[in-house]
Amino acid sequence: IWGLIYLYLKLCQLGLAVRRLHDINYTGWWILLMLIPLGWIFVLYFAIQPSKQEPVKWGTYLYFDE
Repeated sequence: IWGLIYLYLKLCQLGLAVRRLHDINYTGWWILLMLIPLGWIFVLYFAIQPSKQEPVKWGTYLYFDE
């Protein structure tokens, strides 16, 4: 049962990471960097970037301050 819970949480984490990459106008495929050694450093760099305050390729920014 713990394996199913772990798998569920990992899928949720993957979805959140892809949404974050879309928020900074990168494709979700960049998350594959996590598969290489030290790739997590690049993903961490993406995670700390400020959100784009403009429409992005995957939709409009919901909290756009005009």
